[in-house]
Amino acid sequence: MTKNANNNEENKKAEEKIDKDFVEKASVDEEAVVSDKAEKASASDAEITVDDLIGKLAELQKKAESEKAKAEEMTDYAKRIQAEFDNYRRRTLDNAKKVREDATTDVLVKIVPVLDVIGQALKMIDDEKVAKGVKMIEDEITKLLASYNVTEIEAEGKEFDPKLHEAIMQAPAEKEELCDTVKEVFQKGYKMGDRVIRPARVIVNK
Repeated sequence: MTKNANNNEENKKAEEKIDKDFVEKASVDEEAVVSDKAEKASASDAEITVDDLIGKLAELQKKAESEKAKAEEMTDYAKRIQAEFDNYRRRTLDNAKKVREDATTDVLVKIVPVLDVIGQALKMIDDEKVAKGVKMIEDEITKLLASYNVTEIEAEGKEFDPKLHEAIMQAPAEKEELCDTVKEVFQKGYKMGDRVIRPARVIVNK
């Protein structure tokens, strides 16, 4: 082999070595660039994810507050409806009770005078058997009235009460402590519970 041929062969090997080193270096540099880009991309992705989470949390919190406000509004509305219904039911029951009481009172007002007539009749009947029969009728009417919680208003000897008694006459009081008390009952009075059906007509000490 000639000297020139040897030189050429050595130059060729040197060139191949340079090319190989260059390729290896380029490969290493490319890998470093790719790795760096991946790290930056990963860091960027992580940063976006955190921002997204914060934004999502803020959105959820806002939505939760909105839903809470709606729930509170619906609760208040439900309470108002319940209160209105309770008031309506109370009024309905009170009205129904008043209607029943008014109707009952209208009937009882017409029955009470029958007791007045029977009481006067008993004073005039001499026949004991007839008086006994009339007294039985009086007792039955009294029981009927009692079934509706109707009772006689206490009057004689009691302090005069304009809510329960109707003064038709005044009489001089025999004693000072008897002033403004009922001396005598002219006509019996009746009440149904606390409701006066007919006030007692009385003579008052003055």
